[in-house]
Amino acid sequence: MKNLEIKIIMPVFNDWDNFKKVAEEIYQYYQKSNYDIELIVVNDSSDNKLEQKNFNSFKITLINLLNNVGNQRAIAHGIKYVVKNFKEYDYTIVMDSDGEDKVEDIKNLIEECKIFEGKNIIFAQRKKRYENFTFKLFYFIYKKIFKLLTGKIVDFGNFSCIPKNYLKKIALLPGLELHYCCSVLKSNFSYKKISCNKGKRLFGGTNLSLSKHITHGLNSLSLFVDIIAAKIFFISILSILGLFLFSIIITISKIIFTSALVGWTSTMLMSILIIFSILFLSCMFSLFILWNKNNYNNSNSETFFEDLIENIEILEKQSINDSKDI
Repeated sequence: MKNLEIKIIMPVFNDWDNFKKVAEEIYQYYQKSNYDIELIVVNDSSDNKLEQKNFNSFKITLINLLNNVGNQRAIAHGIKYVVKNFKEYDYTIVMDSDGEDKVEDIKNLIEECKIFEGKNIIFAQRKKRYENFTFKLFYFIYKKIFKLLTGKIVDFGNFSCIPKNYLKKIALLPGLELHYCCSVLKSNFSYKKISCNKGKRLFGGTNLSLSKHITHGLNSLSLFVDIIAAKIFFISILSILGLFLFSIIITISKIIFTSALVGWTSTMLMSILIIFSILFLSCMFSLFILWNKNNYNNSNSETFFEDLIENIEILEKQSINDSKDI
């Protein structure tokens, strides 16, 4: 029986200790499996580079980027590299290198993908999390806002299994470099979710500050700007019509019930005019966004990602435990 060819894309930024531990766990867990695994490590312009000697585990393709582009763009570069440079492989795994994506769940994602015969992308849906209460609260609020504005549910992250027939399609998605999982969600590609407990970060703290978390959330919403703008437009139109009818009712009431509305009519009509102006501007802004969206030629998916690559190293027959940063 032919072994499955698996490419694992892992972005890394100043986190080599975690990466080396995760890579060693992958090797220990899957060395006797029917998987032929290659790690595609995207070094997001870390302060130090990875140097390895006496390596006995998987082949590692180390892509060193010239500039720090962020986790999502690093994933996009990894996906584009696999599409451009490999012809024979079965599945691509996207996962983080800090230990929060559990190594044993790689098999679960692949097996679920096999069940659907490569017709679905499989995402890991978090069943148990270890973040503090504040993070969980803001994440809950973010998911509710996301559903309200887009009509979609986002309850999964980067950890996923992509069948070969989907990878090239994903590499060409507009917005892939902004937010990987939400670009797939926006594309309406067929996907499934399986429940996976989130692991604990192995060493150190996260590199993501509060501002970066907020930016990450806003990037996810920006992919749905056309849907959000359309909702704002129609809500504004309906509100304007409602205000127009309400102002007519107030004017008629002023004429019929003069004594009852003395002093109130002008104040209410002025308030309505202010609200009307705000809604009208919202309506125009929404139209501008929709027009700009339809006429914008998104070049991100077509840019030559090679321009950001400093060099590519192929690391084979070396030992993770003997590796060191320089």
